[in-house]
Amino acid sequence: MKDDFKILFQNGLSKFQSGDFLGSEETFIYLLKKNPKKNELYTYLIPSLINQNKLKLAKKYSKVLYSLDSHYKEIGLIYLGIISQKLKNFKESATFFHESLEINPGNDQALLNLGVVYHNLDNNLKAIEYTIQSIKINKNNSIAYQNLASFLEDENRIDEAIHYLNIGLSINDRDFNALHALSLLQLSKSDYANGYINYEQRFFSSYLKPKYAHINRLLLDSNIKGKKILVWHEQGLGDTIQFSRLVNKLVNLGGIVTLEVQKPLENFLIDQFKFEIVSEIKEQNFDYQIPLLSLLNFFQVNENNIPMYEKYFECNKDKFLFWKKKISLSKDKINIGLSVSGNINHKKEYRRKISLEKFSKFTDKFRIFLIQKEISSDDKLVVDQNNEIIFLGDDKDWSDFSDTSAMVENMDIIISIDSSLIHLSGAMNKNSYLLLSNPADWRWGQKNRDNTYWYDSVKLIRQKIPKIWDEVIEKLYSSLLNLKK
Repeated sequence: MKDDFKILFQNGLSKFQSGDFLGSEETFIYLLKKNPKKNELYTYLIPSLINQNKLKLAKKYSKVLYSLDSHYKEIGLIYLGIISQKLKNFKESATFFHESLEINPGNDQALLNLGVVYHNLDNNLKAIEYTIQSIKINKNNSIAYQNLASFLEDENRIDEAIHYLNIGLSINDRDFNALHALSLLQLSKSDYANGYINYEQRFFSSYLKPKYAHINRLLLDSNIKGKKILVWHEQGLGDTIQFSRLVNKLVNLGGIVTLEVQKPLENFLIDQFKFEIVSEIKEQNFDYQIPLLSLLNFFQVNENNIPMYEKYFECNKDKFLFWKKKISLSKDKINIGLSVSGNINHKKEYRRKISLEKFSKFTDKFRIFLIQKEISSDDKLVVDQNNEIIFLGDDKDWSDFSDTSAMVENMDIIISIDSSLIHLSGAMNKNSYLLLSNPADWRWGQKNRDNTYWYDSVKLIRQKIPKIWDEVIEKLYSSLLNLKK
């Protein structure tokens, strides 16, 4: 029987280590039924369930573990903390981790998780404190340095963040998530040489997946003239709009280029460029392929050599007239196209979004059109209570960026967070304000500039204190009043 237990246990462990969490779950549940006093089995069963997102069942077994002696009580509390964290019950999660630390103050994993929890509770100072405590106990956990760097970057402590990422990478030089994070910070510091080299490792991280690996990669020494080159989008709509201009440089070198873009951009971008634009690749007989953002490295783009658009983007005239007739533009007030939030799944959405309520006072002198597809419940209340704020996102006639561009062209001015709308308005040379979080994405730099190298018509209003937008809104309001005069 002992030999049978050992064989089954090793089998379950092998399944867990290979990522077969359902298989390991079934094995450890079977072993528990046969050996109910083998408490260590819970420590394998529970993570098997957590990895399958079977959180209710994982919580049930964690409570069983918690009810055992002090050693297993500590482990049970750790699991309960992790489960609550996954359920976004962050205050409850913090309580479990703190209770586990009362049993064992030296548990570096509990401290590490507390750092993540406090970050989600919008308390980066505590997140930094607990992560540093975790590192003091275990100096060889590269994930801890990566977490610490993320919290420091959130507080705009960029140099410190770079320092800790480098320590983490000295422990694990194949931590591609850390390399990706480091590259973005290097680029924000205008360290293009190192930033681009590290950014090219992004497809080994957990954030992005490469496409078309069977097609030869376009390399710096590749012969371009007369070659068929596929450039494919890899990230957001705004990225595609912003960096599409780089494709012209390939065309100018003699490349026969196809740019693959997201479906909502296809019809609009077809009208903007002379090279081929598609949303779906049907034939794949290309000589080379390259991700769109890798053109930054290919051409060694920096703030001194950013190519301007060969022509600014234009909206379709019929679409312009359609939306001019459809939306109730004010004849007495300045019409503002506004975006205050973006993709809720964006990693930094919490940093860039702004409450619509902060724009309520603008409506005395301005009419606001909310040009975004989604809206939060709080922002919807603001729209419902103010006739001078019109949400366009639920209009069934808005199908793609051909419509978005027509909306933009009908506005007197565009105001936006760092989303696709600001890239569109900038590419159309529309007078625009970008309300920029602190810290900002690398493409806007960390310098106190009020303009950008990427778009002539976009003015930047930078947040001074992270997450505090009041001063930005006041500065914007004053600028708009001066325009009205």
